[in-house]
Amino acid sequence: CMCKNGARCHGLNGACKCTPGWQGVALLNVTECPPNRRGVYCNETCGCLQGAACDRWTGCKCPSGWEGEHCEARCPDGSYGKGCVHKCDCENTATCHHVTGQCVCVGRTGNNCEEPCHWGKYGPGCERSCECRSNVCCDVMTGRCHCGQGLAGEFCELEKSKGDFGPLCDQDCMCKNGARCHGLNGACKCTPGWQGVAYCPPNRRGVYCNQTCGCLQGAACDRWTGCECPSGWEGEHCEHRCPDGSYGKGCVYKCDCENTATCHHVTGQCICVGRTGVNCEEPCPWGKYGPGCERSCECRSNVSCDVMTGRCHCEQGLAGEFCE
Repeated sequence: CMCKNGARCHGLNGACKCTPGWQGVALLNVTECPPNRRGVYCNETCGCLQGAACDRWTGCKCPSGWEGEHCEARCPDGSYGKGCVHKCDCENTATCHHVTGQCVCVGRTGNNCEEPCHWGKYGPGCERSCECRSNVCCDVMTGRCHCGQGLAGEFCELEKSKGDFGPLCDQDCMCKNGARCHGLNGACKCTPGWQGVAYCPPNRRGVYCNQTCGCLQGAACDRWTGCECPSGWEGEHCEHRCPDGSYGKGCVYKCDCENTATCHHVTGQCICVGRTGVNCEEPCPWGKYGPGCERSCECRSNVSCDVMTGRCHCEQGLAGEFCE
């Protein structure tokens, strides 16, 4: 204890409690600041988010999965945990949860998303069933049906007529001199003796097919509009996933999660950490923490733990990782 003139030390951090008639600042550990205050004279505001503790000297102590001066930013893609220093171990470009590191598999399954979905399955963990007709396969990410030649409709339940094109066969073919339309985009396939631009090769676009699409996330390349981004992605090349708070095709749907919880950028499913319920509306019961409140606290002496990280909140007189 470095306190002088009869001052007593705080049992945990050594802060000085001055005796009557004395005042001042100790060497390092001094009287604790009021909540949300920091600095030598407690005259600075912390403004911590995500329930982070405010340290008098270093500021916000961000919980696992968060970083920034006020813990306002979650870990970048590919990292997770305390200080965002741990690297995700997910395969096939899958992301991991920014707090726990658990892989979020969409269109794949397995602990590290190493296995593709079986025929007829798609979505998170391959738990959803395709609804396509005529024995047609579906996109493992979105469930969108890949209709073969002669089929159309959302579930490939319609037959196309000669000369029509488009997903619903509702657009007129503009090809001339006996040329036939491509069933999906209307590009012309010339008959012998005639020439013109047919539908573009893969990854090419434009009137003369002289532009490169460069689509990511398995997106289709449309001759006229470019990359058709799958659900959960946006950008010229589908290089950006939906911003926090939005999801789905075109990122136009808003998450319905409560208590600042995030949702999956493809499906909109709420990712609850420290809470439970479809919309993360329920807090973890006593002794539980983590994703969906599925993990059990390991604290001793009937001490509670942080519902996000499982860290034990040791009461006065207790110490150690588990307050043991």
